[in-house]
Order: sequence, then structure tokens, then C-alpha cells
Amino acid sequence: MLKRVANFLKSHKDELVKKVPALMKDVITKFVEMEEGVYRGKTTNLTWQPAASASEKMTIRKAFEQVVLKLSSAVVAAGIGNKQKGVKQKHFTLGGLKRLTANGLCNEYTNAIAKVKKMRTPEFYGLTRDYLADAGAYYKEFNAIKGAPAKKKKECSVRME
Repeated sequence: MLKRVANFLKSHKDELVKKVPALMKDVITKFVEMEEGVYRGKTTNLTWQPAASASEKMTIRKAFEQVVLKLSSAVVAAGIGNKQKGVKQKHFTLGGLKRLTANGLCNEYTNAIAKVKKMRTPEFYGLTRDYLADAGAYYKEFNAIKGAPAKKKKECSVRME
């Protein structure tokens, strides 16, 4: 609403000053500047990252799912899990990981990485230190973007004029 009023005042500034002398140019310019300040305050003080396109979010999620799958598979192969009898350890397939929510996927990662840290030789299961560092980077990236709003198709498309 404020933006519309500011645009109207910008475009009809000279006409309004002629018709209503009380609306001096200074009053209109101050209003426009205040509106721009309000708009800048709304867009710069965001508590989340700028919106990412849905395809970017899905690409990051797919890579993170692969990391979680490898970690949880190594944990199952190592036999590290609950010490209670009769309790089966959860093992997700790739399809099962795809069905998890973003928070569920992050929880599965934290559980798997905690169990991997208990392993004596994670290298035996293909989990080198470099891979674990990369897994941590994937987690940070996914965790940062999981709650970010996705851009709409119209915002991502480029007009050819």
C-alpha cells in the first residue's frame, strides 16, 4: 500500500504541487524517502537467507540425502545401535529418506554422525575424515536453506523482451 502511494506521488509530483500548494515538494520527497526506508528495513533485516529457487533446494536436498544414506548404511553395517534386545535399528532406503521431512532428515543425520563418531575404524566403511568434513558442510548448507522460503516460478523466470 505504501509503495503504491509512493509511486503515485513520484509520478504525479509536479501536478499535485500545482493543485495543492500545501503539498510542497519537500513533504512528498520526505514521504518517498521514509517509504523506501521502511521497504529497505523489511528486506534487509531478514532472519533467514534470501529465497532460493525450488530446484536449488531440491539439488541440495538430494546431495544431503546421499550423504545421510551412506552414513546410516555404515552404521548399520558396523552394528552400532541400540543395546536393547528386540529393538531393531532404523535403516532408511533412499526412498525412505526422500519421504522424511527436512527436520526428520536433519535428525537422522545427527543420529548417524553421533554413532559414526563412536566407531573405531570408520575408514573401513568408506568414511574418511575428508568425507565426514564434507558431510558436515552438506549438513550446514541444508540446515541453512531448509526453512528458507522458495522463490515462485514467476520470480525465477527471465523475460525475453
